Amino acid sequence: MCVSQVPEITGNLDVAQGIDGDAVLRKMLSRIIRRCPLRRPEICEALSGRVGVTVTPFMLDCYPSSSKKHRFPAAFIEAFCEVIGDDGLQRPVMGQRLRQLVALGESQLEMERLRADLLKLKGPERGKKEKSKRSQNG
Repeated sequence: MCVSQVPEITGNLDVAQGIDGDAVLRKMLSRIIRRCPLRRPEICEALSGRVGVTVTPFMLDCYPSSSKKHRFPAAFIEAFCEVIGDDGLQRPVMGQRLRQLVALGESQLEMERLRADLLKLKGPERGKKEKSKRSQNG
């Protein structure tokens, strides 16, 4: 399961709802780093190149640690997600409206994928008929 699909870490980080957003982000960051095929020094080098600040393995280890006072800078999130290849860390910091738009887009992509799979199952002739019918209807 992709980190971005784990229910406990994709919701709103609204502290008023009793959610410890800091703990959630630290837990998520730890999981993402642990699952990443890159070694910590490789992550740091790539991240440093994108954010223009030297990020060390020590810093990378401090961010997810609940015993440390270091916090992962929000300005690093997009670059970190690009380096890691997982946009899951961006989701909890989005507002509800943006999360709903992302979910809608993902649903649309899934429907398109399923539609393509169905057309493959129906065979090439059926797919041509469907395409022809749509082009006639405008």
